[in-house]
Amino acid sequence: MEGKIIGFLLCGHDGIRGFIYHITVYDECGIKRIGKMMVNRSLSELKKVGINTGFIFTQSSTFDSDELWSSIGWTVIPDKASQESI
Repeated sequence: MEGKIIGFLLCGHDGIRGFIYHITVYDECGIKRIGKMMVNRSLSELKKVGINTGFIFTQSSTFDSDELWSSIGWTVIPDKASQESI
């Protein structure tokens, strides 16, 4: 895997709150470990600029994200729209 991109996280802020919009990790690369490292790094960088609260907007089908978010102290709030049938 040397020299290859194995994970991606899109993060930003509005000056008040931080936002994580997307996270994905290549399946064979320790999804939970690398995902957690990327989230922790993003949160650390947000704290450096004074951002201490935020939201995460991701698709739970990416991987066991509920378990990841819970393991780092976040509360998972399911999207009602994704639970409703059309």
